[in-house]
Amino acid sequence: MRVQGFKTRKEAMQCIKALPVGVNARPEKEYDPKDPNADAQGHIWVISVLRDLDADKLYLCTDGHIR
Repeated sequence: MRVQGFKTRKEAMQCIKALPVGVNARPEKEYDPKDPNADAQGHIWVISVLRDLDADKLYLCTDGHIR
Protein backbone atom coordinates (compact mmCIF):
# COMPACT_ATOMS: atom_id res chain seq x y z
CA MET A 1 0.00 0.00 0.00
CA ARG A 2 1.33 3.42 -0.94
CA VAL A 3 0.38 7.03 -0.51
CA GLN A 4 -1.53 8.10 -3.62
CA GLY A 5 0.63 10.29 -5.85
CA PHE A 6 -0.61 12.76 -8.44
CA LYS A 7 1.30 14.30 -11.35
CA THR A 8 -0.15 17.77 -10.87
CA ARG A 9 -1.59 19.91 -8.11
CA LYS A 10 -4.73 20.27 -10.25
CA GLU A 11 -5.28 16.48 -10.20
CA ALA A 12 -4.83 16.44 -6.42
CA MET A 13 -7.30 19.31 -6.00
CA GLN A 14 -9.91 17.50 -8.11
CA CYS A 15 -9.60 14.50 -5.81
CA ILE A 16 -9.85 16.71 -2.71
CA LYS A 17 -13.13 18.17 -4.00
CA ALA A 18 -14.56 14.63 -4.08
CA LEU A 19 -13.72 13.93 -0.40
CA PRO A 20 -16.47 14.12 2.23
CA VAL A 21 -17.32 17.53 3.67
CA GLY A 22 -15.71 18.17 7.04
CA VAL A 23 -12.36 16.68 6.13
CA ASN A 24 -9.47 19.14 6.15
CA ALA A 25 -7.43 18.04 3.13
CA ARG A 26 -4.71 19.84 1.21
CA PRO A 27 -2.20 19.07 -1.53
CA GLU A 28 1.49 18.78 -0.63
CA LYS A 29 4.50 18.40 -2.91
CA GLU A 30 6.74 15.50 -1.83
CA TYR A 31 9.88 13.83 -3.14
CA ASP A 32 9.37 10.24 -4.33
CA PRO A 33 11.35 9.54 -7.52
CA LYS A 34 10.11 5.91 -7.60
CA ASP A 35 6.43 6.94 -7.89
CA PRO A 36 5.14 6.51 -11.46
CA ASN A 37 3.65 10.02 -11.27
CA ALA A 38 6.97 11.68 -10.36
CA ASP A 39 8.16 14.59 -12.47
CA ALA A 40 11.71 14.93 -13.85
CA GLN A 41 12.95 16.11 -10.43
CA GLY A 42 11.26 13.20 -8.60
CA HIS A 43 8.40 15.18 -7.05
CA ILE A 44 4.73 14.18 -6.78
CA TRP A 45 1.65 15.73 -5.24
CA VAL A 46 0.00 13.94 -2.32
CA ILE A 47 -3.11 14.69 -0.26
CA SER A 48 -2.69 15.16 3.47
CA VAL A 49 -5.71 15.00 5.75
CA LEU A 50 -6.25 16.33 9.26
CA ARG A 51 -9.35 15.40 11.24
CA ASP A 52 -8.51 17.65 14.19
CA LEU A 53 -6.01 20.48 14.46
CA ASP A 54 -3.85 18.57 16.96
CA ALA A 55 -4.17 15.14 15.29
CA ASP A 56 -1.46 13.27 13.42
CA LYS A 57 -1.42 13.90 9.68
CA LEU A 58 -2.91 11.14 7.52
CA TYR A 59 -2.55 10.58 3.77
CA LEU A 60 -4.83 9.37 1.00
CA CYS A 61 -3.56 5.94 -0.11
CA THR A 62 -3.80 4.08 -3.41
CA ASP A 63 -6.67 1.92 -2.14
CA GLY A 64 -8.77 5.04 -1.54
CA HIS A 65 -8.49 4.85 2.26
CA ILE A 66 -7.01 7.51 4.49
CA ARG A 67 -4.18 6.27 6.74
